[in-house]
Amino acid sequence: MKNFLAAVTAALVALALDATVPPAVAGHPICRGPWAQWGLIQPGVRFGQFRLGTDGAETLKKLTKPTAIDSGKSQTWQVWKWSEHEVLLVHTTSNGSLNPEPSPGVTIDLIRFSYPGQTTYKTWGNISTGSTLEEIQMKFPDAQPLANAPTVYDDVKQGIAFEFEKEPAAQSPCIAIMVHLPGRSEVATQGQVEELLKKGAIR
Repeated sequence: MKNFLAAVTAALVALALDATVPPAVAGHPICRGPWAQWGLIQPGVRFGQFRLGTDGAETLKKLTKPTAIDSGKSQTWQVWKWSEHEVLLVHTTSNGSLNPEPSPGVTIDLIRFSYPGQTTYKTWGNISTGSTLEEIQMKFPDAQPLANAPTVYDDVKQGIAFEFEKEPAAQSPCIAIMVHLPGRSEVATQGQVEELLKKGAIR
């Protein structure tokens, strides 16, 4: 009996470790800790460990040198190509142009992640890249196509948007998820990301 209990305990511990230490996460080295810390997508708040808001410099410290960057007068687009199919984009705006506190630094108002299938980055409702339009609309019924980008469905109020390869049908899979500040429709399309990678590549 003691041996049986020991075996059961060992199995439960192994399962718990597997739940908190995945083999790989979106092109990154192994991430340790609860999934909710590194893999949760929260509309209007964060994409995994990368957060929206006025303390953008702290989030950018978690990232390596970007693959491409395009800077304007008060805004910057940065792209990280983690693998052939995994691409992260972050858009920042100078705090000085927005007048928030603290004034120095940058505000991250858009985080975009693209991948052609399911990933470990998910919402509480189990929506990730690879989810179909039908599945997304069940969890985000207010997500509507944008007039100037019909491949993107945006839930402006919550702060989350979904891109499809072409104007989607019910079973079309999502190729990218974006989180942005609630109430502000800030998105970037696949075409814009590809253009940034071409013209803003860092050598």
